[in-house]
Amino acid sequence: MKTIKLIKLLNEKFFIGIIFSFCLICSSSSKAEKTQLNGLDSLTNGIHFNDDSHATIDVLRFSQAIDRAIKMNTNRSGFVKNVMESAFYQAGQIYNVMVFNKNQHYEEHFEGIQFHTQVTYEDIVYEVWVFEKGSFKNQGDGGYINWAFKGWFNRSGSFVEFTLP
Repeated sequence: MKTIKLIKLLNEKFFIGIIFSFCLICSSSSKAEKTQLNGLDSLTNGIHFNDDSHATIDVLRFSQAIDRAIKMNTNRSGFVKNVMESAFYQAGQIYNVMVFNKNQHYEEHFEGIQFHTQVTYEDIVYEVWVFEKGSFKNQGDGGYINWAFKGWFNRSGSFVEFTLP
């Protein structure tokens, strides 16, 4: 099983310093399924599957994609949506994603967290999670300026239940 460790200093709008150490295990069991998932490489630029059904994410490319999302947006809602989309595609479109304004109150119960970080837009800190399943309750203001999510879910108002794909 491959573990990726990265220490990368990026500009102050993104990370002061980050250390990632994680593994992703692909649930695919057949070579055909892995080949089909490897076809996503052109979209994800960083998820790779080896012959023994293990997947690794190129954390540098993942971080760079989120950094590009931050720099490309001049409005807050566009920033939040772009971070969500970037995280979803960088994770190979096989995990759920939540981006949430850390200044808002919430309850989070995620399982199988593959990636978690914080990003900043004009002094507003957002949590970013890439995960398998779980639930999230937004106890603050809604709208794309405060949260965005993508994946497999059922939503009832400010409560979202996420499932595996």
